[in-house]
Parts: sequence; structure tokens; C-alpha cells
Amino acid sequence: MSSAATEVDDKILNRPPEFYSKSCPNLLNHQPIHSHHSSLPDHLETESVYGTFSNSKRRKSVKPTIKRAKTVEYPCTPPPSPRFSGSPASMNREDNLVHINMALIDKNAPNFISHYEGLDRSVNVDFNSLDIIVNVESWVVILDFFGLGPDSPTGQHKASAPWQSIPAEDTSANKDEISFNSELDIEIRSLTLVLNRPQYEVARANISHFSTQVKSHDKEQIIEGRLGRMSLLDLTPHGLLYRERFISSGHEALNFYMVRRRRQGLRVKLDYDSLLKLEMSSVLYVHTHRFVAEIQAFCHHFSQLQSFVNSIHSAAAGIVVPEERMQATRLLLELHAGSPVILLPVSSQSPEILVVDLGKLSVSNSFCYAGSEGTISSVRQLAEDRAAAQPLDVACLLDVMQIELVSMDLYAGRREAQQFDKNLKTKKPQCALELGSFVVNKWGPSLLREKCQLKLQVERNLDSPLNHDVPDMSVKGTLSALHGALDLSQYKLIRGLLSYNIGETLDDFEIKSSERTTAYMYKQQQSVSDRVWTLTSVHLDLVDVTLKLQLSHGVAFDGCESSLACINFIKSRLMVETYSNQSRDIDLISQEILITDTRFQAEPVNRRSNVFTNILQPIHHLAGTELVQAEVHHRKRRDFSKFTILLNNMRLMAILDWWEAVRDFIMENVDNPYGASGNQISRTDISAKSDQLSNGEASTMKGQLAEEVPFEFKLNITDSEIVVVEDTSQWDTNAVILK
Repeated sequence: MSSAATEVDDKILNRPPEFYSKSCPNLLNHQPIHSHHSSLPDHLETESVYGTFSNSKRRKSVKPTIKRAKTVEYPCTPPPSPRFSGSPASMNREDNLVHINMALIDKNAPNFISHYEGLDRSVNVDFNSLDIIVNVESWVVILDFFGLGPDSPTGQHKASAPWQSIPAEDTSANKDEISFNSELDIEIRSLTLVLNRPQYEVARANISHFSTQVKSHDKEQIIEGRLGRMSLLDLTPHGLLYRERFISSGHEALNFYMVRRRRQGLRVKLDYDSLLKLEMSSVLYVHTHRFVAEIQAFCHHFSQLQSFVNSIHSAAAGIVVPEERMQATRLLLELHAGSPVILLPVSSQSPEILVVDLGKLSVSNSFCYAGSEGTISSVRQLAEDRAAAQPLDVACLLDVMQIELVSMDLYAGRREAQQFDKNLKTKKPQCALELGSFVVNKWGPSLLREKCQLKLQVERNLDSPLNHDVPDMSVKGTLSALHGALDLSQYKLIRGLLSYNIGETLDDFEIKSSERTTAYMYKQQQSVSDRVWTLTSVHLDLVDVTLKLQLSHGVAFDGCESSLACINFIKSRLMVETYSNQSRDIDLISQEILITDTRFQAEPVNRRSNVFTNILQPIHHLAGTELVQAEVHHRKRRDFSKFTILLNNMRLMAILDWWEAVRDFIMENVDNPYGASGNQISRTDISAKSDQLSNGEASTMKGQLAEEVPFEFKLNITDSEIVVVEDTSQWDTNAVILK
């Protein structure tokens, strides 16, 4: 055979077959791979898989290898179907739901520490657009399956010795324990989260440009990330008027950093369970007590089921968890926010709003026990109720927060529908706040003459499900050198939101405790029948605070200023407490107070109808004494309302027309937003969605239309003088002094 014929036969044998499949190897021409790798192949041996064809033209048509960046188009392990070109356009990021890259690293690899930083697993998840509907029962199971639930409760294994605070060298035996370190990177272009109850949807949260990194180590978990924009919608039947509840501004709404420390046992003392640092941009938040109760009820049910699942795992592992030590998570918080604005409507059915501009907000906290130095909560001395009861062996654990507000402002606003018609050229008010479907316009001047600074100390009872010796939440602060003005409409606005928003009765939100907590609380309450505990307690010290009451801002029709009175709280304290039976107490105690008549301050002295401007003033000035001059108490119960005023060592001018004007100002009725006249949305709309509610929830709407409770007023005067003058326009006039 000639050499030419031999070359032709070789070319025929080496020619690739027709209709050759790029994904199936040619086993006849397969040659063994000489490069062996310890794990799955980190690159494709295309020549070995396809066979070594000596077609030079075929080889030249292959595109040169492109060096890929860290984020590749398709994963290297396990290998996909091999192709000569890159991924088709159909696999671009915009057309796919999720890209997942996962790398598992062998601990015995020589570069395990230097290159992989000691990570056993690295996962990158890149979502395009994701919609999640959260049903409590389903997601508790899902999170538990992926191991993303909370840590197991602190307890002690039956067969193991308890952890003790011993030197580090004595615990060297634990160094040989196998630890698993992982890193999870998540990026989401758009995330929609819907909280769903069996009766109706609760809320919808939308987050855009969200990215986070989760590093899980042996003893702690570090979570850090950011999100671009965030919005929260109210989907409940009561959210028809104020659909948008939370809206961020700017391109980066939040930066967060969180550390979760894993509890190793009851004997291990940790300063905190989790650390959270937040940096927020300007946000708008619409607050109603009912919507917050909806979210709390949903989260409480979620946490309750997670605790139940954890108890199952603990029982299977032989871990004993004491019932009485089911505490809330100790979250160490550090928050900085720029210009957050809180909108407080009178109710979810009223367009009238109190706008609270918090200015610059800073929050930090610490943990200590009730009665410790620096706390405002003190353990109640229930001598009569607990004479036969055994005292608690553990004090209440408190979350003590320090809140600082700089450049805070208050003003009234009004909700108006958003105008989406571009043909309508209307001037946008300078102070308008846009919240999607509606805007809030400033209504009148600010309540404060100058922006103020406020420091608050807030204490949260972490043992509130088990121990009510201290209030569930306590607030203490000081207001100094503050000057405010309040007209009649603003006064009615504040009274309305206290009654129908913050103080709204929510009989349909009876949050059920877990069986473990309920059993323990029953043991406590056996000795205390029908006990009522304090939910919130607010104490504000008023130092040199001036409040001016006006019929309306500006000048009245008769040419006189419409100012009514000026109250100077030189040294006073305001206390507001709410209780578990839906009752509320408001107390104002003044050690030094001055009330003046300001109706005719713009008039000349010879034309004033009243020249005795000091209506209420102390008789004797006793410096350095703690003598109380005036007390104002308001008690609101389900079946009655009581108002009491006590005066001590005071001179009271009986200017009858002024007292009648003040009485009419204070007793001005607030329109019921749930009544026929005060309702701003049709009853058919809310009744249509209320058909989905249970009988208990639907009955709440009827209860809100009930008649007003009886009102009682009392005035007690001790060691004081009441002066009645004959002619209030003259200094030299006859007078009767009652002592």
C-alpha cells in the first residue's frame, strides 16, 4: 500500500462523524484522562471527551478561551453540557429567576485556610424578581428544613456535664470538635413579601436591590448587607385609606450589620444574644395601633410555632429547657437614622394627621435587671396581694434603650389624594409628603415655636409573658426650654389620636401564649385573682415648658389675638399609664406652675376686659421644698371617665368668663371617625372586606360605634385662696377672698 493511500485512510478515520452530538462523548476514540483531580473536575477535558480529531480546520473554528471572572456564566462543578460558545442569550440574568453557585471545600485541602479562608461551603444566590407569600405554618416547616430557624433553646443535655466557667486551657478537649463554616451571598433585584392570614392578607413588603452576606461559624453568625428601596403596604380591611405604611427615600434605604451568637448552655453567660447595627436614610411611616397589632399577632404566631418546633428538636436530643426561663431575644441595637417622619392619623378612617418629624435619631441599648442602678423600672411591692405567695426567684430582665432626638418638630397635616393627571397644573405645597397614592399637606403652623431636642430612656420587659412586676414598656424623658402653641383644631387632633389610634381598644387581638407560658402564668396567677398589670408607663419631666392655648392661630375678627391662656410648667411631671384591661391614667403633677390669661395681651391696659392676668399662681414661694402646687388626674375606664384637679397653696382668680372659655376649650368633643359624620370612606367598602373576618373581629366595628361613657369632674382645693373681683377691668375694685 502506498504512503498516499495510508494518509487518506488516516484522514477518513480521524474525520468526525456526521451529526456529531456535542454532549455525548465518543467512547470508541476516548482516551484516558491523564490529569487526575481530587474532586469533581474543575475544567473540561474536551479533547479527551470528544476524541482527538486531527482536523485542523475544525480546531481553528473554535473560539479562543475567554478568561472568566469570579461570577461565571455557568458553574464549573458539576460540568454542564459542553459547548464551544458561551451561554446563549436566553440564559442572561434578566431572563432567569435565580442563579446559584455552590462550592464545597475539603478541609484537607492545602489551601483551605490561605485561599478559602476556612470555609467549608460557599453559596452565591442571585435572584432576579421574587414574590413570596408567607403562610405561618408552611414557612416554619420550610425554615426548619433548611436549618434557618432560631437556635435551639438554652438547656442542659441529660447525659452531659454542665458547662462551667473554667479557664480556657481546661476546655482544650473541645478543640477537636468538628466545626462547619459557611458563607452565603444573596442578591435580589426585587423582592415582594406578602404576610397572609387564613382570613385575609395582612401586609405586603417590597424590597429592591437587596444584597446580604451570611457567614456562619461555630459560635456566631454574621449577617451584613444593604437594600436600595423599601415599602410596606397595609392589606387589612382597615387599611383602605392609608394603604402605604412605610416608604424609604433615596437609592439606599438601609445598611445593616447583625451578629447572632449561639447559646452553648445555661451556664454560659452572654452579654447579648444578637447585635444589630442599622444606618437608615429618610423614611416615612404611618402608625396606627391596629396595624401594629396585626403585625405583632402574625409575628407572635410565627415565633410561637418556631418555639414549638424547637422544643421537639430539644426533646429528641435529650435537652431539658426550664419553662420559666423562656425569655425574649436580647438584641443589642445601634440605630442611626436621618430625618425619619412618623405620621399619626386620628384613626385609620380619618384624614387628619399629626406629623412628627424626628430630625436626627440615634438609638442604643443595654441589658440589666429590674431595680438595678440606672433603671427607671422598680419591682412593685404587692404586699397585700402577695402575702401568701412565694416571691419570684429571678428578677425581670430589662432591655434599656437610650433614644436621642435632635431637631424634632410637630405639626398638623391632612391627607389628600394624589393627582396623577399631568394636565392638571397644581402647585405642590412646600411641606407636602408623598406616600404613593396620597400626599400629606401641612395644615397650619407647627406646634413648636422652635425645633427641640429630646432624650428618652425606654425599658422593655423581656420577661413580660411570665412576669408583670414591672410594666411591659417604660419611658422616661425630660423636656426643657420648650415653647409650644396649640389651637382648638390641633387640640382635638391630639385628643382624637389618643382615643381612636393609640388608645384604640382591640378586643379582637387577644394574642394567645404558648402552652408552656400559659401553664407557668397560671401557676403565678393562682394567688393573684383578676390581676391587672401595666402595659406602658410614660414619665416626662417638664422643666421651663410653656404651652399656649389659642382658639385659632392668627388674629380674630374683632382685632384681638385669639389666644386664650398660657401655661408655664416651671417644674412639673407628666405620667401616662395604660393597663391590660384597656384602661388609661394620665397624671400631671406640678411643683411650680403659672397660668395666665392672654386674651387681651395685644390691647392697651386701659382697654382690657381683664387686668388680672395671673389666673393661677403660688401664694408663697418656698425655695428648696418639694411642695406640690397642682395636680391633674384623668382616669379612663370602660364604663366611665373621671377628671380631677387638686390645688395646694395656690391663689386662684375667679375670672368666670375666662374659666368658661377654658372649660369649653378642654371639653370640646372630638368627632368620632367611625361615626356617620366622621367616616371618610364608605361603609360598604369596609363591610365588603369585613365579611372575611371572624365574628369577634366584626363585632369590633360595632363596639366602636357605641355611645360615649359618662364623664365626672372634681375640684379639690387645700390651703389656697379663691379671689372674686367685682370689676375685672379695674385694678382698684372690690373683691371677695375665700380661704
